[in-house]
Amino acid sequence: MTKTEFLSEFTGEPREITALISNCWEKGDSAFPMLEDMYKCEARFESAIDSVTGEPIETRMFNWLHWLAPKKLFGYPYLYPFKKNKVYRLIVRQAEPKTGAEFFSYLVEKLVEAEADEPRLDPKALFESAFQTKEEEMLILTERDSEKTTDRRNVKMICSRFMASVNAATGAMSVRHGSISWLEEKCPGVKLRKKKIYRVLVRRAENGNMLLSKFLGEERNFALEEFLMNYNKPQIITNRLGVFQLNREEETFEGKIKYPGGPASVSLEMEDNGGAETALKSLERICSDIDGFDAQIREFAADELYGYVPDWYDEDISPEEFKDALGVPFIYVFSDGSVDASFDGGEIFCDHGVFVKLDPEGRPLGADLVG
Repeated sequence: MTKTEFLSEFTGEPREITALISNCWEKGDSAFPMLEDMYKCEARFESAIDSVTGEPIETRMFNWLHWLAPKKLFGYPYLYPFKKNKVYRLIVRQAEPKTGAEFFSYLVEKLVEAEADEPRLDPKALFESAFQTKEEEMLILTERDSEKTTDRRNVKMICSRFMASVNAATGAMSVRHGSISWLEEKCPGVKLRKKKIYRVLVRRAENGNMLLSKFLGEERNFALEEFLMNYNKPQIITNRLGVFQLNREEETFEGKIKYPGGPASVSLEMEDNGGAETALKSLERICSDIDGFDAQIREFAADELYGYVPDWYDEDISPEEFKDALGVPFIYVFSDGSVDASFDGGEIFCDHGVFVKLDPEGRPLGADLVG
């Protein structure tokens, strides 16, 4: 890829954004790769607003900032000295998003203001904004004692893990693990002990984690007590594909299947009821034509990522050699039937992995590098 080709990917109109940097180059990190005579630099943000309208900017799992920096003999080498968990105002242009990809990409054209003051991007406010505003009364069975911790934005909080929960209003029970967190100033003096049942008023996030609004005390619950008695008994799914044993910490049933090139490790995401029926059906569909599945994901990975090989790898390889180098994938099947197939990218992408994402019907959605 040339500089011209790289810059041509960013076709959006220039716009000013205010972004909270979540990951950037720090002293001691490896140098950025070169693109012709310039460094190809990058950083990530997870939250941002339009500086003009004040509206939140749509984000995905990864939101990349890219820029080219000329080589320097002295001083900071990469043009924009971003710092993690700091806010910056920038002029950027966006690349056209790829269908199904878990990232957005922006080209930084100008740094307008470093370490800007923006209350809407305050880390504590962003932490609490991840939870719904609706409050619910829940019973939780804790897995461990509460302890002080910090999140990725360096927000100080208290956190515990729970292994099961019951909705106090409906009586519905979930055996999904999760975390319950709170800012100490919001719920002072609250301490949770492991393997205890507590009634709490919480705000829930989409992933099931909880933000404590009010501590209502310890109490008993038959369903949660029965769950605790059976907790350490092994749970195994056995069928024609193999044996899959529950990893309670990861909430997945793990095993191996026969695969072209050797056994492939598989994880089936656990459902709220403690099983993995939907994920298992998706895996059965994959195994009904395992050779076709393997060819499909390799072909898609090559179509999406082979063009980036010269940026990472010094030797010339063909698309077929690229596909052959990927080895046997690790297959993760989600509880909705969608799939992530992850390959070891090896030397080609400097030890970064290659993953392909497929929807519940088996259609490829995107491919990217990980790690």
